[in-house]
Amino acid sequence: MLQSILLAVDRSPFSRVAAAYANYLAVELGAVLHAVHVDDTRLAEVGYYRAEGLGATMAGAASLSAHESRQGKRRNDNLLRPVRVRAMADGVSCHVRVLSGVPAREVLSVAENSDLIVLGRHGESWVAGSKRLGEVVNTVLRRATQPVLLAGTEFESFRRVLLGFDGGKAARGIMLYAMELAQRLTLPIMAVSVNANESKARHQLDIVEHFADAHGLQVTTCIGSGHPVETLLGMAQADDLLTIGAFGEGRLHQWLAGSTTATILQSAPQAVLLHR
Repeated sequence: MLQSILLAVDRSPFSRVAAAYANYLAVELGAVLHAVHVDDTRLAEVGYYRAEGLGATMAGAASLSAHESRQGKRRNDNLLRPVRVRAMADGVSCHVRVLSGVPAREVLSVAENSDLIVLGRHGESWVAGSKRLGEVVNTVLRRATQPVLLAGTEFESFRRVLLGFDGGKAARGIMLYAMELAQRLTLPIMAVSVNANESKARHQLDIVEHFADAHGLQVTTCIGSGHPVETLLGMAQADDLLTIGAFGEGRLHQWLAGSTTATILQSAPQAVLLHR
């Protein structure tokens, strides 16, 4: 059951979209929302040479450090305030925390008691035009035991769940969450298998249909042909929730090198729900 949502925010525009999705799901699912911002302590390791030069006195550096610490705390509090205000307005139970440390490590640590992690597709260091996923997203996707929702480029209320299913362990795992969301959000669900072997694709979709029948759900299935990414994205509508297994039959090294999953994350404007 998706009862607790962890939202990790930073100062990127993608984070604001992630916050909208997290609040939307908390409202629709009646879930508790936990929002965190991690102050990256690695940034402090360079000291104040950049700001003051090598001739800075110890007293001056200490004064600057205290001042910037207070300023940083205010900025971090302001970053979480809109999340809390929106949640309160929508009747969502919301808890916010500012943490310090290595962002991905802290997010994974506090996520242990949550059922879903929500992140922006890119972080503060994102360069316009780049499709590379950020360090935090990469690490969380590799290590999280919970499903991870990566927000799309713009917020869209979901109108359908689109499940990309290859029959692997990760795909079977994400199917459970796709079905739960479809049921609790009262959404139609379409399952797609893209495989040149039509018999194998049909067998994969039979698994989905049998699971749906056992839980009183209706699912539309479709066998696709061609390149998996192009086929799935060609079927996707702007307000779909794409759901896929994060590593495609467990091939982690291929995912890191640029697999179907990575390509979808780099190309799809829609929100994507993943599970490994």
